Amino acid sequence: TGVNLVNHSLLYRNNSSANGNHYLQVELEGVKANRDGFGAKVRVVAGGRSFIQEVDGGGASHASQHMSILHFGLGNYTMADTVEVIWPGGNRQYLTNVPADQRISIVEDVTGLCGRKVKNPHAVMVTAHSARLAWEPEHYAIAYRIRGRKVGATSWKYFTLHGGNKHYFDISNLQEGTAYEWQVRAFCDTSGTNHTGWSVKDTFVTGCNYPAMLFTSNITHQSAVLNWSPVYGNKGYIVKGREAGSQQWQRYWVEPNRNFLHIDGLQPGKSYEWAVKTRCDMDGAFSSPYSPVANFTTPANTNKLAANPPKTGICRVPLVFPNPASNELFVSLPPGIDDGRVSIFNSSGSLIYQKILPPSEGGLWLDVSNWHEGMYILRLTHGKQTGFNKFIIAR
Repeated sequence: TGVNLVNHSLLYRNNSSANGNHYLQVELEGVKANRDGFGAKVRVVAGGRSFIQEVDGGGASHASQHMSILHFGLGNYTMADTVEVIWPGGNRQYLTNVPADQRISIVEDVTGLCGRKVKNPHAVMVTAHSARLAWEPEHYAIAYRIRGRKVGATSWKYFTLHGGNKHYFDISNLQEGTAYEWQVRAFCDTSGTNHTGWSVKDTFVTGCNYPAMLFTSNITHQSAVLNWSPVYGNKGYIVKGREAGSQQWQRYWVEPNRNFLHIDGLQPGKSYEWAVKTRCDMDGAFSSPYSPVANFTTPANTNKLAANPPKTGICRVPLVFPNPASNELFVSLPPGIDDGRVSIFNSSGSLIYQKILPPSEGGLWLDVSNWHEGMYILRLTHGKQTGFNKFIIAR
């Protein structure tokens, strides 16, 4: 038998009810999941036999579509011992001793899904007047509520973030040099009463901060590369350097989003010291203090390098810090590399992140607060050159 594909579509009716067999129909309504329950699985157990179906969104063929109501034939069983619903996301519901020969409607029960508090609230990308408040996502959240205040204040300011997919909130108009504290909670339905408790408090201080980590690389008898950890929101940097023991500093202005400086004209076998501060406005009037001084010594032998030069065809290693990382990570392109493709792989070799960096961007910030702990491999591709580095996420 077949269906006529040329003329009008046909509707068929099942007239087999006279055979004495029984059935059960299940209709789902999602709350946190999509309203029609697409992707949910329903398992019916009757008389020791198990039947399972998935709401597939109305799998269709030409000019036809399945209904989203699931139909289970129970044979001569007059009752379903168990009806189990596995909602998208893993939430499970159970009904027992359900009489046959009816259609039942099951609404997703989200009661109790908000039992735990939101984890790991942390502020990142802190500047003199702004910050990003981030946390681990609560799977069943449909909204978040954030409250914050200056440390020592008695009243809170409240903010609502609708939708459960975004797990950070950008806040601005903060006061420079001020300590703030904040918390977050998740809402799991639209009633406004089913929510988590407030998370633990997180505290941060606004300001223009100097780079936290300085190191020197690619040292030769007459040159070196000065590197430092980036400060989010910077408008550039000012580097000062001198030969150890000298009274006179030389200063260099570095463009925004560059966190290294190549220095030439050094002398063999000499010790040098340097420091860096952050510019937090375009004219340089607002800047951080200088960082603590870092030191390095050039080799006396002009044929000896303190750091191995890159091999032909091999891109120099991209810098990753902090390493180990917990919540945020910065990837810095090595000196002389203006752009490239950054790819990150987990310990199983699966690609989990990729981005093409445009020229002059110099690097990128990554929020890794939701990445699993463990080792990761970073690959930087620049033209036909490739460089690798590894980093660890640990909390």
